[in-house]
Amino acid sequence: MKGYKDFSVAFARSLILKTQPALREIRRRKRKPWNKSAQRKSDLLKKLAEPEQKHDFYSRLYKQYAIDLLRLTIYARALLTNRRA
Repeated sequence: MKGYKDFSVAFARSLILKTQPALREIRRRKRKPWNKSAQRKSDLLKKLAEPEQKHDFYSRLYKQYAIDLLRLTIYARALLTNRRA
């Protein structure tokens, strides 16, 4: 287009039509666009599975530690307030 100094739409169309169909065709996508969101969703679910398991483990562990600490404080208070000793 620069060589001919013609930037019109008609000239651009003629260049496209002059090009062989095999060279015009761009094969970029291997997946269909309507399957892309489902694929992305499944990839995210796979990626988030391990952190979710770790979070569940540590939240249960934290809950158990909190319960144990509460029991220990009740026991320690009972020992400190015991008048027999």
